[in-house]
Amino acid sequence: NHSVGRGDNLAIFLACRNDSGIDIKCIEIQIVEYVRWTLGKIQDTKDTYSVLKSVKSLALPSSCKPCSNSEIGKRSPKALNRYCLEELKRRHEPVFITVP
Repeated sequence: NHSVGRGDNLAIFLACRNDSGIDIKCIEIQIVEYVRWTLGKIQDTKDTYSVLKSVKSLALPSSCKPCSNSEIGKRSPKALNRYCLEELKRRHEPVFITVP
């Protein structure tokens, strides 16, 4: 979660881990506005969600290849997190999105 204002520019760096045997070619990024308010003394809370912007068919890093069948489910959570951190360090081209 991150708070941004209208007109703010976001630089999003992507890392990918693919623990399946299926190739993932692209993803979608959404900026979602979440609003919560409370009505009167009865504390009736309402929530609303709106998608402000969507970037579809965003290509993933070329290193996000599927695992071989022998590797699926065998990486520890610590190893997966280390892998994603290294992927973020290697990737120097962020996706830029302006909040509408």
